[in-house]
Amino acid sequence: MCYSYEQLDDRARTRWRHDHPGKPYPDDLQTTAGEATIRTTATESALYPGKRGLIRLLGESDLREGHFRFLPVWATSYNDPRCDNNFNTRGDSILEKPTWRAPFQKKQRCLVKTTGFYEKDKKTKKRYFFSLKEKYIFYYAGLYNWWTNPANGDRILTYSIITTEPNELVALHHHRMPFILSDQLLPGWMQPDTPPDRLMEAMQPYPAELMLCEEAPEAPRKKKKSLNQGELF
Repeated sequence: MCYSYEQLDDRARTRWRHDHPGKPYPDDLQTTAGEATIRTTATESALYPGKRGLIRLLGESDLREGHFRFLPVWATSYNDPRCDNNFNTRGDSILEKPTWRAPFQKKQRCLVKTTGFYEKDKKTKKRYFFSLKEKYIFYYAGLYNWWTNPANGDRILTYSIITTEPNELVALHHHRMPFILSDQLLPGWMQPDTPPDRLMEAMQPYPAELMLCEEAPEAPRKKKKSLNQGELF
């Protein structure tokens, strides 16, 4: 699974400064106007279910904020307990479960911006951060849904991250990993006319030799937020 991940550009900038001392940032790592105050610890910046992350919807060119907790049309509230595990979508059963089959068939695909993800080893209880060797910012494949709150009619953008079997590196610590889109796979994922069978075939683990793994500090347990608690808006 992918319960928590990173999207802060500062982590990527730190890596760039280490790998390329004295060189200017590439365009995708430039600081943007209005960017939040830089936070440097994994504990502060990890994104958990219910938090807001940056995603790009199929058919759009810009990133927008969405809630990392997929809410299908039948959800009765933001905290509907039936949706507690809807932050991940298993790629191998995406056509079997109605929750995922409908948005997949309706082409509700998206990109989820990230700099890496965390997994906790159940045996050692240690937490690890996984990133890519040659890419500082990359994208997971995701599904999104505009959920309408029946209480007030508000439309809320929600999403999940698609997962695959782990590669050899991630398998040392966990039994699933996010579906990471390579430069070759990303265009097809965001093309509306890509055949579903080709998308399914592409849901394979990212090559282990192209990834990094480092031990990360333990993060405090996050309390689940409800929509009447202002942090979500």
